[in-house]
Amino acid sequence: MLFALALGFAFANVDVQSSTDCPSAQSVNAQLESLSLDSTQPRRDRAVIRVLGESVQLELRDEHDSLVATRTLPLASCDELARTIAILISSWQSEFGRASAAHVPAITRHPRLRQRFDIAASLIVPVALPSGATSVGGSLEAAIGAGHFFGRAAVGASSLRDIPVGAGEARFLRADLSLGPLIRFVPGRFILDLHAEALFALLYVKGQGFMSSPTNLGFDFGIGAGFRAAWHFSKVAPFLGVDLNGWPLSQRVHTTGVIATSSLPTFDLLLSIGVAFGRF
Repeated sequence: MLFALALGFAFANVDVQSSTDCPSAQSVNAQLESLSLDSTQPRRDRAVIRVLGESVQLELRDEHDSLVATRTLPLASCDELARTIAILISSWQSEFGRASAAHVPAITRHPRLRQRFDIAASLIVPVALPSGATSVGGSLEAAIGAGHFFGRAAVGASSLRDIPVGAGEARFLRADLSLGPLIRFVPGRFILDLHAEALFALLYVKGQGFMSSPTNLGFDFGIGAGFRAAWHFSKVAPFLGVDLNGWPLSQRVHTTGVIATSSLPTFDLLLSIGVAFGRF
């Protein structure tokens, strides 16, 4: 009975306030109840929890609303955050409990940025401009970084697209590797990615509707940019994306005999839908 009274007194000296449900004030209180706190703490303190972008801010304030201590934590699971915050509150109460709040310096600790990564697969519908020809393709990509800044690599290809050339047509595709930077914003569970890249493509062209149907392989270079919007659930994030790729090298298809030429599209608008897996 004596132990229960002491623990209840110590717990009552901390008023937990949270602006988010991850972690909620109730979950932090539950973790505090499982810890052995210092029951000699004379002040009535207030613990304030806020979500700021990709981090959680914890403040401990005294009965005069003076800042006693603060810590910024990276986003994690709700249970992990509740446990960590309860341990910090317990530690601060033990450290500062017997000192006057007016003489306790505020402390700010900046945690190291946690490395994040993800891999993604998507279905792509390229809309070639200005010809309007469409097809279906796919891509695989990976990103790794910390904070807002990432490096990104992707490989993708579409099914064959047709362009008219004289009395026949040419079927072509670009299978490309893209490399470039990515900037990520994660307000809560929403993810917004902005990226730009250099494109290195294998170009395949095949004639159709002619006396002979030769095939040709070549190289193409381009630049691209786009954005992706996702909603993540733990380590899974379905997304929608839009990309615009430009191919500045002039690529022309021509026939022999009856001379006819056509140019390959120099711009591709890519619409994608897919899912990403990783640590966001």
